[in-house]
Amino acid sequence: MSTEIRSKERVSENGEVFTPDHIVHKMNDLIPIEAWKDPTYIFLEPTCGNSQFLVHILQKRIDNGLCIEDACNTLFGLDIMKDNIIQCQQRLIKICCGALVKEGLKEGGTDWNERLIRVICILHNNIYKVKDSLKDMSNGDFFKKRFFDYDPTGTGLVLSTSKQEEIKTKVRDKILEGTYGKGAVYA
Repeated sequence: MSTEIRSKERVSENGEVFTPDHIVHKMNDLIPIEAWKDPTYIFLEPTCGNSQFLVHILQKRIDNGLCIEDACNTLFGLDIMKDNIIQCQQRLIKICCGALVKEGLKEGGTDWNERLIRVICILHNNIYKVKDSLKDMSNGDFFKKRFFDYDPTGTGLVLSTSKQEEIKTKVRDKILEGTYGKGAVYA
Protein backbone atom coordinates (compact mmCIF):
# COMPACT_ATOMS: atom_id res chain seq x y z
CA MET A 1 0.00 0.00 0.00
CA SER A 2 1.34 3.41 -0.85
CA THR A 3 1.29 6.57 1.22
CA GLU A 4 -2.29 7.40 2.01
CA ILE A 5 -4.02 10.26 3.75
CA ARG A 6 -7.69 9.59 4.41
CA SER A 7 -8.56 13.19 5.21
CA LYS A 8 -6.99 16.41 6.40
CA GLU A 9 -9.21 16.17 9.48
CA ARG A 10 -7.78 12.78 10.44
CA VAL A 11 -4.25 14.08 9.96
CA SER A 12 -5.05 17.12 12.09
CA GLU A 13 -7.03 15.32 14.82
CA ASN A 14 -5.08 12.06 15.05
CA GLY A 15 -1.76 12.63 13.29
CA GLU A 16 -2.74 9.86 10.86
CA VAL A 17 -0.28 9.54 7.99
CA PHE A 18 0.61 6.14 6.56
CA THR A 19 4.26 5.21 6.10
CA PRO A 20 5.29 4.54 2.48
CA ASP A 21 6.19 0.93 1.65
CA HIS A 22 9.80 1.69 0.73
CA ILE A 23 10.41 3.22 4.17
CA VAL A 24 8.73 0.28 5.91
CA HIS A 25 11.01 -2.13 4.00
CA LYS A 26 14.16 -0.12 4.81
CA MET A 27 13.29 0.06 8.52
CA ASN A 28 12.46 -3.65 8.75
CA ASP A 29 15.67 -4.52 6.91
CA LEU A 30 17.54 -3.16 9.94
CA ILE A 31 16.17 -5.97 12.12
CA PRO A 32 18.59 -8.93 12.41
CA ILE A 33 17.55 -12.11 10.57
CA GLU A 34 17.54 -14.04 13.86
CA ALA A 35 14.58 -11.98 15.08
CA TRP A 36 12.49 -12.91 12.06
CA LYS A 37 13.06 -16.62 12.74
CA ASP A 38 12.64 -16.52 16.54
CA PRO A 39 9.15 -17.78 17.57
CA THR A 40 9.45 -15.95 20.93
CA TYR A 41 10.40 -12.52 19.53
CA ILE A 42 7.48 -10.13 20.01
CA PHE A 43 6.78 -7.35 17.52
CA LEU A 44 4.71 -4.42 18.80
CA GLU A 45 3.37 -1.62 16.63
CA PRO A 46 1.73 0.88 19.05
CA THR A 47 0.28 3.00 16.22
CA CYS A 48 -0.46 0.27 13.69
CA GLY A 49 -2.82 2.22 11.46
CA ASN A 50 -4.02 -0.07 8.71
CA SER A 51 -0.93 -2.31 9.13
CA GLN A 52 1.85 -0.98 6.90
CA PHE A 53 4.50 -2.40 9.24
CA LEU A 54 2.57 -5.42 10.49
CA VAL A 55 1.86 -6.72 6.98
CA HIS A 56 5.56 -6.71 6.16
CA ILE A 57 6.50 -8.20 9.53
CA LEU A 58 3.97 -11.03 9.28
CA GLN A 59 5.00 -11.92 5.73
CA LYS A 60 8.69 -11.82 6.58
CA ARG A 61 8.18 -14.01 9.66
CA ILE A 62 6.28 -16.60 7.61
CA ASP A 63 8.86 -16.41 4.81
CA ASN A 64 11.59 -17.09 7.40
CA GLY A 65 10.03 -20.35 8.51
CA LEU A 66 7.65 -19.48 11.33
CA CYS A 67 4.32 -21.25 11.22
CA ILE A 68 1.41 -18.93 10.55
CA GLU A 69 0.06 -19.20 14.09
CA ASP A 70 3.41 -18.42 15.73
CA ALA A 71 3.95 -15.47 13.40
CA CYS A 72 0.52 -14.06 14.30
CA ASN A 73 0.84 -14.86 18.00
CA THR A 74 3.98 -12.73 18.34
CA LEU A 75 2.55 -9.74 16.50
CA PHE A 76 0.75 -6.95 18.37
CA GLY A 77 -0.84 -3.82 16.98
CA LEU A 78 -2.68 -1.00 18.74
CA ASP A 79 -4.49 1.96 17.26
CA ILE A 80 -6.99 4.60 18.31
CA MET A 81 -9.16 4.27 15.20
CA LYS A 82 -11.59 1.33 14.95
CA ASP A 83 -11.61 1.39 11.13
CA ASN A 84 -7.82 1.08 11.10
CA ILE A 85 -7.98 -1.95 13.41
CA ILE A 86 -10.56 -3.65 11.19
CA GLN A 87 -8.56 -2.97 8.02
CA CYS A 88 -5.35 -4.11 9.73
CA GLN A 89 -6.95 -7.39 10.84
CA GLN A 90 -8.38 -7.97 7.36
CA ARG A 91 -5.03 -7.38 5.65
CA LEU A 92 -3.23 -9.75 8.03
CA ILE A 93 -5.90 -12.45 7.62
CA LYS A 94 -5.50 -12.19 3.84
CA ILE A 95 -1.75 -12.91 4.20
CA CYS A 96 -2.53 -15.90 6.41
CA CYS A 97 -5.02 -17.26 3.85
CA GLY A 98 -2.32 -17.03 1.18
CA ALA A 99 0.10 -18.86 3.46
CA LEU A 100 -2.46 -21.61 4.13
CA VAL A 101 -2.85 -22.11 0.37
CA LYS A 102 0.95 -22.32 0.00
CA GLU A 103 0.91 -25.03 2.69
CA GLY A 104 -1.45 -26.99 0.45
CA LEU A 105 -4.63 -26.64 2.46
CA LYS A 106 -7.87 -26.56 0.51
CA GLU A 107 -9.91 -23.43 1.12
CA GLY A 108 -13.07 -24.32 3.00
CA GLY A 109 -11.80 -27.74 4.10
CA THR A 110 -11.95 -28.80 7.74
CA ASP A 111 -8.23 -28.21 8.40
CA TRP A 112 -8.38 -24.86 6.57
CA ASN A 113 -11.38 -23.70 8.59
CA GLU A 114 -10.02 -24.73 11.97
CA ARG A 115 -6.64 -23.12 11.37
CA LEU A 116 -8.20 -19.97 9.93
CA ILE A 117 -10.53 -19.65 12.92
CA ARG A 118 -7.55 -19.93 15.27
CA VAL A 119 -5.57 -17.36 13.25
CA ILE A 120 -8.51 -14.96 13.24
CA CYS A 121 -8.92 -15.35 17.00
CA ILE A 122 -5.21 -14.70 17.58
CA LEU A 123 -5.23 -11.62 15.35
CA HIS A 124 -8.40 -10.21 16.90
CA ASN A 125 -6.83 -10.69 20.32
CA ASN A 126 -3.51 -9.11 19.35
CA ILE A 127 -4.63 -6.26 17.08
CA TYR A 128 -6.92 -4.01 19.08
CA LYS A 129 -8.27 -0.52 19.64
CA VAL A 130 -7.03 1.60 22.52
CA LYS A 131 -7.79 5.13 23.65
CA ASP A 132 -4.10 6.00 23.93
CA SER A 133 -1.28 3.61 22.99
CA LEU A 134 1.35 5.39 25.05
CA LYS A 135 -0.82 5.36 28.18
CA ASP A 136 -1.69 1.71 27.59
CA MET A 137 2.00 0.84 27.56
CA SER A 138 3.25 3.29 30.21
CA ASN A 139 0.63 2.31 32.79
CA GLY A 140 1.44 -1.37 32.21
CA ASP A 141 -1.88 -2.41 30.61
CA PHE A 142 -0.17 -3.77 27.51
CA PHE A 143 2.16 -5.93 29.60
CA LYS A 144 -0.86 -7.58 31.23
CA LYS A 145 -2.27 -8.50 27.82
CA ARG A 146 -2.95 -12.20 27.51
CA PHE A 147 -2.06 -14.30 24.48
CA PHE A 148 -4.94 -16.11 22.83
CA ASP A 149 -3.85 -19.70 23.45
CA TYR A 150 -0.07 -19.94 23.65
CA ASP A 151 2.41 -17.73 25.49
CA PRO A 152 5.81 -17.81 23.75
CA THR A 153 7.38 -15.81 26.62
CA GLY A 154 6.77 -18.57 29.16
CA THR A 155 5.07 -16.27 31.68
CA GLY A 156 1.72 -18.03 31.34
CA LEU A 157 -0.34 -15.04 30.23
CA VAL A 158 -2.97 -16.96 28.25
CA LEU A 159 -6.73 -16.53 27.99
CA SER A 160 -8.72 -19.15 29.87
CA THR A 161 -9.87 -22.16 27.87
CA SER A 162 -13.49 -21.07 28.28
CA LYS A 163 -12.70 -17.58 26.91
CA GLN A 164 -10.81 -19.13 23.98
CA GLU A 165 -13.80 -21.36 23.16
CA GLU A 166 -16.21 -18.43 23.48
CA ILE A 167 -14.19 -16.37 21.00
CA LYS A 168 -13.75 -19.32 18.59
CA THR A 169 -17.51 -19.93 18.67
CA LYS A 170 -18.23 -16.27 17.87
CA VAL A 171 -15.83 -16.29 14.93
CA ARG A 172 -17.04 -19.69 13.67
CA ASP A 173 -20.69 -18.52 13.87
CA LYS A 174 -19.92 -15.28 12.01
CA ILE A 175 -18.15 -17.25 9.27
CA LEU A 176 -21.07 -19.70 8.94
CA GLU A 177 -23.60 -16.83 8.89
CA GLY A 178 -21.58 -15.13 6.20
CA THR A 179 -21.30 -12.00 8.34
CA TYR A 180 -17.62 -12.30 9.20
CA GLY A 181 -15.65 -9.18 8.36
CA LYS A 182 -18.67 -6.88 8.11
CA GLY A 183 -17.01 -4.20 10.24
CA ALA A 184 -17.18 -5.81 13.66
CA VAL A 185 -14.31 -6.73 15.91
CA TYR A 186 -15.20 -10.10 17.48
CA ALA A 187 -12.55 -10.74 20.09
